[in-house]
Amino acid sequence: MIYGIVCEAIDELVANLLLYQFFRYRRRGRAVGPDANECPHLYEGNLSRFFAPAPVAVELDLAGTTPPGTGCPAARDFRFPSAVMTAWPENNQVWCRHWAAPRSIRPLTLVGVHGIVQLGSSWFSSLANRLAPAGIDVVMMDAPFNHRRTPAGYRPGQLILGGDLGHQLAVSRQGVLDLWRLVVSLQQMGRRVGLLGVSYGGWLSLLTGLLADDLEFIVAIAPPADLLHQLRRGGTLIRAVRAGLGQDVFKIHDLDQVARPILPAEWQPRLSADRVVLHAGRYDRFVSKTAIENLSRLWGARLVLHNEAHCRLTMSHRFMTVAADEIAGFWPHAPDQVST
Repeated sequence: MIYGIVCEAIDELVANLLLYQFFRYRRRGRAVGPDANECPHLYEGNLSRFFAPAPVAVELDLAGTTPPGTGCPAARDFRFPSAVMTAWPENNQVWCRHWAAPRSIRPLTLVGVHGIVQLGSSWFSSLANRLAPAGIDVVMMDAPFNHRRTPAGYRPGQLILGGDLGHQLAVSRQGVLDLWRLVVSLQQMGRRVGLLGVSYGGWLSLLTGLLADDLEFIVAIAPPADLLHQLRRGGTLIRAVRAGLGQDVFKIHDLDQVARPILPAEWQPRLSADRVVLHAGRYDRFVSKTAIENLSRLWGARLVLHNEAHCRLTMSHRFMTVAADEIAGFWPHAPDQVST
């Protein structure tokens, strides 16, 4: 009981820090996205039209360049054009970091996406070190308006939440299309691909699982599984979302229909349920544990419930090792073929 209260208090403390130091940084006005006349497909509630056209594979320079100051010669940075062009040039290139495992073991690449305020790559670097002995590559993708895709004058994640409905729908679409493009590009190179998403990145991974073919698995750690429920329930970080959306968003009579393409529970994934694992924190103050449980039941996915809150579950390297062992378990034996 006391432990749960402490966990929730830490979540609230961090949420307030993020609210005032990131999402309200410089008190910038909200970003304005396209309306229903400019981009009707964003407001129709149709999954395939919302994410159309399907991304075309691009050539990936996995050799890339060694990132400065990492002290890890196995890490390489590469980038490719986003499937969506925005008014912010920094956001139009998708930055990735690749940790290569021995290529003679398995042709498996784990693609990971971090949470809504990403400041570095240490979590995924540790994950890559854990998975390297199993022969599994790791590629970390920066989500739109996050980490190295943050426009000048903003802070990571600020433009993810700080916009009206059209902007937030467009950002969601871009994040999924970028991740989907990375998946198909790696698959074209002969790699098998699985997804691991943390918090916001978990949500992007689940949505990508509705669209991408031949995924090996999805592991989502504390994803916001039902954003409408989250928006209506409120909370510290939701204040930033509501500030961008404006109070008029609650007057949209077909909001539930408009939001369908970004609600995983409205659809079924393209991979089998036994290849999807959802992690939830019993004391989570950022996302709804109930929504994750509901999604688990609807999809038939495996649910792992932790006696933790959001921050420890998504930041602690202890839970990274749990996820790493889980991922290695999906491929318990190395395939006979040699990766190219």
